[in-house]
Amino acid sequence: MKKRMKFSIILLAAGTGKRSGLNYNKIFYKIHGKSLLDYSLDYFINCEDCVEIILVVNKSDESLVKKMYSSMVGKIVLGGLTRQESVQQALKHVKEEYVLVHDSARPFINGRCVDDLLGALVDYDAATLGMQLKDSICKTDGNRLEKTLNRSDYMLIQTPQAFKKSLLIEVHRLAKKDGFTGTDDTSLVKQYSDQPIKIVKGDVRMHKFTTLSDLDYLKVIL
Repeated sequence: MKKRMKFSIILLAAGTGKRSGLNYNKIFYKIHGKSLLDYSLDYFINCEDCVEIILVVNKSDESLVKKMYSSMVGKIVLGGLTRQESVQQALKHVKEEYVLVHDSARPFINGRCVDDLLGALVDYDAATLGMQLKDSICKTDGNRLEKTLNRSDYMLIQTPQAFKKSLLIEVHRLAKKDGFTGTDDTSLVKQYSDQPIKIVKGDVRMHKFTTLSDLDYLKVIL
């Protein structure tokens, strides 16, 4: 029988949501009566392999989040000015050997994806969800097309992403020392280690709420 792999989850909710067009943190936006944050929390609270939830918030939301969620999560942590700084703060509190990092602005979570990420950690120290591109992709110069790229060479990256805790702590330490800012946690692994990163098939429904145009799609999916 396959051994279940226990993990901690760092749930990022410290953004301001400026690009969303809202005048409040987008993780509180409600779809079908539930906030985006609630969707992610509900999944990990009910995931038998998740033994610790670390919720990262910003200072302006701290009081409200503690009032609403203190009894539901293991730890509520103040984030930094960037996503990377927020993960660094959360890593100080992770207890398990394996840790997942998820953006709470992605409210739909496919359990198969999470299981496949955990399965990848048997042979890899880092794994991410990825989706093949369907549309053509090109390099531009201003508003002019400069070069059409081979879309099979590129992927869309999603969260959650999964790591061995010791590796993630080390690459964040080195990035902070160098003043390097990556696009996500796998970019730090790529920059500061020789560990291969396993790409696990993602799910198009695990869409991120970035701007108001994303809402109609998410309302259907959820």
